[in-house]
Amino acid sequence: MRKSAIILIAVLLGFTIVSHIMLVDHTTITIPMRVTVDSNPSAVGFDTGTELITFGRIGSGSMSTRTIHLENNEKYAQKVTYSFSGDIGTWTDLLAEYYELESGMSMDVPVTLTVPPNTSPGNHTGELTLVFKKK
Repeated sequence: MRKSAIILIAVLLGFTIVSHIMLVDHTTITIPMRVTVDSNPSAVGFDTGTELITFGRIGSGSMSTRTIHLENNEKYAQKVTYSFSGDIGTWTDLLAEYYELESGMSMDVPVTLTVPPNTSPGNHTGELTLVFKKK
């Protein structure tokens, strides 16, 4: 195995998550996610943690977006697929079915969470799993 130059950086309210990874034929990165649902639909709160994608405190029926930064420093193109799991897995979405990164390319990708109406207040969690494959 060789150390890959692929770096995943999630930008969360000015803070970053950085994961250095190893690459064989594919690499999987799993990032925890969290949201606190408030009984007040207009509630807004911020969480500046840097070890997960956190959507802060929002009301039931509300939406929040965070951004992850994908970067490919390898000498070949890569295809990035993803999946969500956990409580908030079905509430979360990315804009495309998959992303293609040519060598030297990077892109910011919004991660949007929409809390369903009448969701019970409290902490809800999930995970974003990214799979990087040589294209």
